Amino acid sequence: MDPGATFRTYLIRNARHALRQIREPLTFERLSTILQALDFALAYPQAWPEARALFAALAPLMAYRNLHAVWLDMLNQGLTQAQQHGDSEGEIMLHFYLGDFLRRMDRGEEAQHHLQRALHMATDLGLRVWRVRAANRLAMLWRRQRRWSEAENLLREVETWLKEGDMPWEEGYACLTWGALHFDQRRWQDALQALQCSVARWNAISDHRMKARALMNLAPVLRRLGRAEEAEKYLRDAIEALASEGDSVALGVAYLNLGVTLSDHLNRPEEALLCYRQAERIFRAFGDDLHLNMVITDIGRAYFDLKRWPEAIRTLQQAVARWDVHGDLSRRINAQAALIAALYEIGKREEAWRMLTKVRADAKRLPPAHRVAREDALAQVEAMMKRREGHARSSENSVVSSA
Repeated sequence: MDPGATFRTYLIRNARHALRQIREPLTFERLSTILQALDFALAYPQAWPEARALFAALAPLMAYRNLHAVWLDMLNQGLTQAQQHGDSEGEIMLHFYLGDFLRRMDRGEEAQHHLQRALHMATDLGLRVWRVRAANRLAMLWRRQRRWSEAENLLREVETWLKEGDMPWEEGYACLTWGALHFDQRRWQDALQALQCSVARWNAISDHRMKARALMNLAPVLRRLGRAEEAEKYLRDAIEALASEGDSVALGVAYLNLGVTLSDHLNRPEEALLCYRQAERIFRAFGDDLHLNMVITDIGRAYFDLKRWPEAIRTLQQAVARWDVHGDLSRRINAQAALIAALYEIGKREEAWRMLTKVRADAKRLPPAHRVAREDALAQVEAMMKRREGHARSSENSVVSSA
């Protein structure tokens, strides 16, 4: 008996057994066993069909796991294997999953490379399903990069490819992306309609996770329309669904969103702080630095609203430092605006004015789409400081005149 053949047979059987284990809830122990089976299968070219099947079944679940480095390495190995086997559809699949995973990690250039490669290959081979999927994710990536016209043009193409009505999940995703694009451009009613369409599509196919994600995106639109209580209800519904589905990162975003609703729109900063702390724990556990920076900023703002000045200043200083490391000048300035106001509140007025002057100069380096909002925020802080100083001078004058 050939020991090598026996071992290869074992690997293939092991991979097939692992494939049958992929189901929710996917415990860490079972996931570790499945990943080990995939790792072994990738080591033997004869096991490529089994490895390919494991990628197809596992990839949709891995976006919600704190195993970024491990999974990226496996996806890259899988892409190499697909290319070596001349498996064009497998190559498209791996480009797609790499692009989508990198998009979620905020690695835009790498994500775009893989998604465009998947789109071009799927178009050349006439594989409509992969073409739609790659184009949908690429449109969402371009939306995040504020390439709105390109994203909208691509989505219009996607709509022509979806006319057969056989891809309701992707229809829901296209509606979600339209909603995000309308929101970014302050078209509130259009955003509301698109996101309600997204909720309906996923509700029809009982995809509770994606329905919850659509509800999360619906909440900021409702806030802009003055319907904060409705937004709170939808966010609590989303939190319940995401907790039961095990979608931890999205759950953290939902808690973050609920905190903003409670703090900024319903004047309940203490409840907001509890939500932010829940989100913070999740983002730290998953190494999600982008959302962690966002929630630290909002924790600082909640402390500001509660007049807990030392905690507000310490937390906002931490947020500023983190955004600096992240290289996000716009969000750094957003945190600095709150920090300037907090410093002024505790009597460090000269420091606050110096920082305002410096941050205003920094804001001029922002692209126009970001600069206007940040300059408005700084102008509001300046107006508050001037009002306080005017009030102080008025009080001094009234004391002098009555003496």
